[in-house]
Amino acid sequence: MRTTRIAISIARLLLGLVFTVFGLDGFLHFLPQPTTPPPEGAMAFAIALMALELALAWAYRAAYRPLLAPRDLGRSRAWH
Repeated sequence: MRTTRIAISIARLLLGLVFTVFGLDGFLHFLPQPTTPPPEGAMAFAIALMALELALAWAYRAAYRPLLAPRDLGRSRAWH
């Protein structure tokens, strides 16, 4: 039980750090930008990856419901 709490705390800290660093980079520009353009098939690969994620989300709807619950609660509060 204690190791689970520690693991969760570490994961939350690392995620917060990642979001903070990449969010601040949008304002401060301290990470170097790539000088070469992405490969030709990069956009097609990204679109295929998003389509795969949508297909998996549709197939495993019950697993995605906890992720969608805050969105649904926000919509229901907007109507009342």
